[in-house]
Amino acid sequence: MVKATNGRETVVVSQGAYECILSRRGFWLLEQPANVGVKSPQFLTDSEAAELSALDKEEKWAIEQCQKPLSAWGQKELKRFAKIRGINLQGTKNAKEARDIVAKHIQ
Repeated sequence: MVKATNGRETVVVSQGAYECILSRRGFWLLEQPANVGVKSPQFLTDSEAAELSALDKEEKWAIEQCQKPLSAWGQKELKRFAKIRGINLQGTKNAKEARDIVAKHIQ
């Protein structure tokens, strides 16, 4: 588990959840000595700040979902995660194929 912040909100998530979602949303690890390549909150535009602070319930669910092993995700969870993250699962015939596609996206 890692502790990450966007300057307003601090969350404790798995390393995978941080890499999968939060790092793309402007969060940084609190353990890092320097926030290289990440905008500090005082340099965010109003729209960027609103976007970062407005993690809706679907995005929060996706963050929590990333904390579970991918092998434990069911068909409904895979479909919901894919919809939230914009992953195309058309043509998959079973959960294993869907997991493979989601795994490539997460990495």
